[in-house]
Amino acid sequence: MISYRFEYIKYKTTGLRRLFFKSVIRETTLNIKTGKMTAIIGKTGSGKTSVLYRLGLIENNSWDRYIFNGKQIDVNNEKEKAYYRASKIAYVYQDTNMFEDMTLLENFNIISDISSLDVDYEKYLSLVGLEKELLTHHVMSLSGGEKQRAALALSLIKEPELLLLDEPTSKLDQENK
Repeated sequence: MISYRFEYIKYKTTGLRRLFFKSVIRETTLNIKTGKMTAIIGKTGSGKTSVLYRLGLIENNSWDRYIFNGKQIDVNNEKEKAYYRASKIAYVYQDTNMFEDMTLLENFNIISDISSLDVDYEKYLSLVGLEKELLTHHVMSLSGGEKQRAALALSLIKEPELLLLDEPTSKLDQENK
């Protein structure tokens, strides 16, 4: 089980000639049961991506409390956070965050090298409905939906305990949603 205690989430916004902070979440605990899918739903600007960034250890507040499968994570310890991001947590961004000027295979190789895993690329591509022939294509030549599904395939390589998807179907056509 994942349990995250948010003290607060604020973000910068601008008004008429000044900068101010908007609080979107205060003193809240989010519990995610192992093996269950959990959706975070809200209006634009309500803090959904901020919550995912905290769960993915991309951003943190030093007062937050994060329990990951029974172990408390020190959200201020960069080495510990890097360990969890490399081995236990995968994040699929709204924008795919792949190397556009490289082939899909080269992107897969980077992830497998970082994770020290021997990867069956075709297996992960087939899980998301992509053909192995796409491995030789540069990412920039893929459609938005193909990129989104390829990003999901890349995130599945390390078989994460926590998979975070930020608007994963936003670029998919109706057939692939």
